[in-house]
Amino acid sequence: MQFGTNYTATIEAMRAERIELGVYGAFSYVLAHKVAGAEAVAGYANPEGKPSTYTASIVTWPGTGITSLKDIVGKSFAFSDPASTSGHLIPAYGLRKNGIDPDHDIKPVYTGTHTASFEAIRNHKVLVGEMNSTVISAATVQGIYRPDDYVRLWLSDPIPGGPFAVRGNLPPGFKARLTQALQTLDLTSLPERDMKILGRAGSHGLVAVTDASYDGIRDVVQVLHIDLSKMNE
Repeated sequence: MQFGTNYTATIEAMRAERIELGVYGAFSYVLAHKVAGAEAVAGYANPEGKPSTYTASIVTWPGTGITSLKDIVGKSFAFSDPASTSGHLIPAYGLRKNGIDPDHDIKPVYTGTHTASFEAIRNHKVLVGEMNSTVISAATVQGIYRPDDYVRLWLSDPIPGGPFAVRGNLPPGFKARLTQALQTLDLTSLPERDMKILGRAGSHGLVAVTDASYDGIRDVVQVLHIDLSKMNE
């Protein structure tokens, strides 16, 4: 097992054929599919046994004087990873839909991870930032998240959970066995607290997903005029 320092590193590892399986966010998967031949095969199940979803939000903290998105123009903004779904793509989409240019109207700070973005907001290092529901779940379990410490300015629609993706050029037999193992993986033996920290409370394991599950993310990429072929250079 290898831990990438960010999504870009994980994508590059698959492109260089150093890994056979990677775990991505929805947006980083779309990028990995294009540049590294990744194929989505499984994702976390929700309590009903369907592929899970989560949400992205844009938040500030009490005392900033910021009460709506229009107030964030010119302010520091914590994104996580440029290839992150809830840490960049979806918040940027939300800003664009509300008449704010995410490339020029704010002062972006890329922290590297969702946890780092959370800590930057929590410790008032930035005025505004992204915060997804998975990070909120984990921080709640750890006792470091209190809703009154934050002001939510925007909430996304449900986002498809990031997939477990296999490298497309694997030998067919091995790829089929790996796919079956992932799609039937049982996580019920994991401690409940661990699942809550993962933001997967109530999940029994993994279920099948396909590349088409992420077409909605591709639509957002088009709206933002993102050139995927240049993102991993």
